[in-house]
Amino acid sequence: MRTILISIISIIFALSSALIALRFVPKMGPIITMGEYNELTIIANSYIPDEVNVSGIIFVSILHFGYWVEYILKMDYFTGNLEEKATNYIGKPIYGIFRYNMEQMPFDPNYIYPWNPFLPYSENTLIRESFNLPKSSQPPPPFGIVIFHGGYLEMRLLYYSNGTKA
Repeated sequence: MRTILISIISIIFALSSALIALRFVPKMGPIITMGEYNELTIIANSYIPDEVNVSGIIFVSILHFGYWVEYILKMDYFTGNLEEKATNYIGKPIYGIFRYNMEQMPFDPNYIYPWNPFLPYSENTLIRESFNLPKSSQPPPPFGIVIFHGGYLEMRLLYYSNGTKA
């Protein structure tokens, strides 16, 4: 009798966990839209290496967006305070990619499943968490030479290799 009871409880727990997971799966996906992805591929195919030096580094204002920049453009990136960190990269040109006209995400990246041992079956197990994903990117700095200006992204040369502003 005891093993049957434990089996029933285990099955109920497994099914409820699976249902919660199934509600979460559709919310997973990339952090960029197809328009932004297409513009990154245009930059990669049309501007590298002719106008963009691949030994340079790219400033992005949103950390999660940097992964896609690195993956598609095959260049390193950094985030943070541009003015302060620019001195760390003397000898490399610094480019910036800025997002604007941001589309609504095809999914909501701000939901996570925080497992709560006391309320595993609660409707409140999917809670809204802030991942510091801003609704819009910070605007480009007032300096820099525009290399690419698309519908969603803008790429600029911000600093020359010698450390001076472009």
